[in-house]
Amino acid sequence: MAKFLALANNNIYYGQFRMDYESGTVSYRSYLRIGEALPGTREISVLLQMTFQHMDDYGDGIAQISISSIYPDAAFQAAVDKQNWLGRHFCSDEMRGCKKSIATARERVVRCL
Repeated sequence: MAKFLALANNNIYYGQFRMDYESGTVSYRSYLRIGEALPGTREISVLLQMTFQHMDDYGDGIAQISISSIYPDAAFQAAVDKQNWLGRHFCSDEMRGCKKSIATARERVVRCL
């Protein structure tokens, strides 16, 4: 499960999956950096929609690993294939028109041009 969550978190910017190793509970938390201005309803709405989208994108993989002991690589590939089929793919280095920039040492921002 840890490998699957690490692979999923690599594609997510404003949130992350977490796992409590003692109980096995998997959760998701999201965050929004706030500068000088407070976020409006649109920013909060987008953040909530992204949370639900990430659960939709990766929830099946989490369930498959928990119930049927599928390999994390296979579950992650199925999640990526589902996103591509739905047209919600993330940018990758191979995809035309994508530019990667490093925001900090721990955070990655991927922008599709």
